[in-house]
Amino acid sequence: YAKSRSLAEPMAKKNDPAANHLLGYLYEKGLGVHADIGAALAHYGDAAIVGNADAQLALGVLAFEGDGVYPDYERAAGWFRLAAAQGDPRADVRLGLLYAEGLGVAQSRVAAAHHFAKAAGKGDADGAFWLGLSWLNGDGLPQSYQKAATNFERAAGQGHGEAAYHLALIYESPVLGAPDTDKAVSHMRAAAEAGFPAAFAAMGLMVHRGDAGGLAADWFEKGAHAGDAQSAFLYAVALSEGD
Repeated sequence: YAKSRSLAEPMAKKNDPAANHLLGYLYEKGLGVHADIGAALAHYGDAAIVGNADAQLALGVLAFEGDGVYPDYERAAGWFRLAAAQGDPRADVRLGLLYAEGLGVAQSRVAAAHHFAKAAGKGDADGAFWLGLSWLNGDGLPQSYQKAATNFERAAGQGHGEAAYHLALIYESPVLGAPDTDKAVSHMRAAAEAGFPAAFAAMGLMVHRGDAGGLAADWFEKGAHAGDAQSAFLYAVALSEGD
């Protein structure tokens, strides 16, 4: 990190936006330097004002999270809009979440779905996941289990654990026709292997009822270690019954 900083500093003095973004990140995270949010904001600002989308996104995230003080959702939305205007799909996802909750903007499920769709169209896994949820729940879009599954499939294919979890639940249910146990198990296993906490309990229950091989208690134990309350309870039951 010290070497990274030493290489970036002379470039930043020449107003190189990528170097300023990098220095902002080092100061924000305290990597090779003492964490200094003021210095981070200064470097991010120098990069953002000349159009660096990474810096604009970073400033939006800092405004959204509040950095230990009160968040400024309107300011966050402003930075996300600038980054989204440059085609950054991560910013579109963030804007979509703000519109979904009405944080810093007028609440609009339609606008939220629009931004999720823009991100998904650029291959962003989070965008595809949130668009899938919009189709699943009928938020800003007509409810469609098939379109929800299509978007979850896209996100799960990029290793998105929560998307794989929802996809497994869809295949386990009759909403697309006859339940497909093999696909449900495959996607639930992928969700658990990606570390999505709720998937461990679900995978253990699938094993318990004979839909997959192995030991249910093993999945419950993994879920307990991942912090999932249901997994911890089921693991306790398994232990108490010698299962």
